[in-house]
Amino acid sequence: MSKLTGVLVAALSVLIFMAPGVGAETYTCGEDGVDNSCTPSRLSKLIRSAEEGDTIRIAAGTHDWKSAVTVKKKVTISGGGSCPDCGEEDPSGTWSWPVTLNISGNTAFVVSSRSPGDLVRITGISFNGNGPEFSYTDGWITGIITEDTYNVARYRFDNLRFNESAGWISTFRTNGIQAYGVIDHVYLRNSSDGGNPRFLHNTGHGGDRGNTDWSRPTLWGSENFVFVEDSTLHYEVPNTTTLPLCNDQQGGGRAVFRHNYLYNCSGGNHGTESGWPARSGVAMEYYENDFYWSAPDNRVFTGLFLRGGSLYLHDNTFTNFQSMLRMSLYRADGRHPGSSPPGGTAPYDGMWGDPYPPGYPLIDQHGRGQAAGKGLARTQPQAENRIHVWNNSLINTGGGGGCENLGDFNELSICETRYIVRGREFEYSSDDSAAPAGYTPYTYPHPLTQPGAK
Repeated sequence: MSKLTGVLVAALSVLIFMAPGVGAETYTCGEDGVDNSCTPSRLSKLIRSAEEGDTIRIAAGTHDWKSAVTVKKKVTISGGGSCPDCGEEDPSGTWSWPVTLNISGNTAFVVSSRSPGDLVRITGISFNGNGPEFSYTDGWITGIITEDTYNVARYRFDNLRFNESAGWISTFRTNGIQAYGVIDHVYLRNSSDGGNPRFLHNTGHGGDRGNTDWSRPTLWGSENFVFVEDSTLHYEVPNTTTLPLCNDQQGGGRAVFRHNYLYNCSGGNHGTESGWPARSGVAMEYYENDFYWSAPDNRVFTGLFLRGGSLYLHDNTFTNFQSMLRMSLYRADGRHPGSSPPGGTAPYDGMWGDPYPPGYPLIDQHGRGQAAGKGLARTQPQAENRIHVWNNSLINTGGGGGCENLGDFNELSICETRYIVRGREFEYSSDDSAAPAGYTPYTYPHPLTQPGAK
């Protein structure tokens, strides 16, 4: 193609693209087979010109991605890739990602729509690089793909591949207390031997630190969660010192993990004691996942670790973990006095008195749910919201020790303390008898993964 012909074709493409259409259109950023022909600035320009419902292809090839692209409307950004057997131990037999973005230390995409009717989709792309280092207290755009704090649109991030080599990073950062979505058919491979990498860093912290979400009912089995399904998370190095996290949650976060293969990673909730006055994560559902730790002689302490909030945990397999679940209430032993020690007169703690421990129930602790009002001072009384653990399999367990001086392992490999007691804060069974009455998991596969989802 001559230079003049190329200019004329480009000009014609712009004219056609900007013309109003009857239905959704598909346009291409760059030229197939030409590396670096799609850039963040060029893609951003196409997004600004796009109509609602349009698809913008990234041309096949490898492109350097030196800045984040912000998506503010209902469009699909596609690299044309797929991973139909993600969610299995080794999905590499059928994957296909014709587009690779070299992101270095940059965020790649930020979803920031102000329309609650939007569905933003990012699909079919391979990412090579680590993104920025994550932060608890600032820098809300600290994931490779990030949902902005004030985004109100639903989202689907799917059929993606991440090739990472750093520790202190987040693959996905969700800051939304206003919108939820699904992450599906993702293959992550992280080769770092240190740091504390997170696949999903799930928090409403950047909005109002979780006060809104704690004032709402949990709505177990509903769409009001961030869903991760049919994905393979592979952390190559089984590092017990700086443990990789498949989900790190606080500030009102809610997540569902289902039908995933989780290799050398754990997950859990921060409590309201950490990042004060940020609240704990509200709730998590984990079911039909395969947790696998690759070092049976150096087993990690737990598959899931809760410092607050509630959990439905059922029909999972844990292999080579000391325990499938530990629960610790850090404020109960004064490790975070800045958030007021238990037994004081703080309006955000309960004062039930004997035979309960001083300060019981502590704000947002295990087994507590919807607050009486919005905000720390209006928290009490919090509704009961018991943890339910049933029908899981724990294979080749070993190791020992206590639960950070708060209690001892029991026969369930679950930490119990005077604040976290079976029959009061949680229910457990090796069969279905501890399942909560009336609970039904949300529709699987997630409706946003189905053709025609809007």
